Amino acid sequence: MIHRIGFYYKQRSGEAMVDTSHIRKILEYNPYDSAAKRRLLEIGSVDDLEWLHHQNPYDSTVRERLIQLGNPHSLRTLLAENPYDFKAKNKLLAVGSLTDLEWLYDQNPYDTTVRDKILSFSVTDREASKTSGTQTAEEYDIFICHVYEDKDSFVKPLADALVSAGIRTWYDDFELGWGDSLRASIDRGLSRSRFGLVIFSKAFFSKHSKWTEHELDGLFAKESNGQKVILPIWHDVSREDVLKNMPAFADKLAKNSDSIPAIVSEVKKLLKKSG
Repeated sequence: MIHRIGFYYKQRSGEAMVDTSHIRKILEYNPYDSAAKRRLLEIGSVDDLEWLHHQNPYDSTVRERLIQLGNPHSLRTLLAENPYDFKAKNKLLAVGSLTDLEWLYDQNPYDTTVRDKILSFSVTDREASKTSGTQTAEEYDIFICHVYEDKDSFVKPLADALVSAGIRTWYDDFELGWGDSLRASIDRGLSRSRFGLVIFSKAFFSKHSKWTEHELDGLFAKESNGQKVILPIWHDVSREDVLKNMPAFADKLAKNSDSIPAIVSEVKKLLKKSG
């Protein structure tokens, strides 16, 4: 009898779907009915399998089937129950939106696999996420990578000028609130920014800040996709200074910090050109 239940179809939006309510009733009456469970695993929707999982969260067969279906909501539920479910994590890494990946990152900010996946999210992926309605987080045009010593003399006036020009700017003084995690905030800013302004200065070269190194690593990861991301600015340093301390950037076209309005103008042109 069980094998015939579930072949009852009803129409919804022009698509035939199986009515599994009878199978659920059988399992509510007898949760150990293996034939009914097997049938629901075969033909049930994600909602059916989530219901089945709720009846017995320790049933590995149901977990495996949910992972196989790859519904992000289901995967997040499984990972909330067991953060060490690597099959569910790997599936979410493969099928999740940027929002799903950021949720995964929040569970463990030190997971470099998740961090690298977020940073490598391409512009195309971001646009697809926004189109599908899964991306609700604010995007930034510019992320400013700098050391504290340059804030008052250059970085803060530059950030203010960018914002005044309507350029969405991630700058730590604008984004960090009392009690916020600096690392998590930086990584969110990196993942949501189109370009990174890197302020090279004598203090930048001499300080060896772990935060600027972390930010540069993130920007390099974004460039690994073939995107132009890093926009260098030389603040009171020469090409020889850059060649000595950061040779990888010596041949990159850079702007001097002499004129903030000129930098803002060039950023606006770049944003317009890149769409």
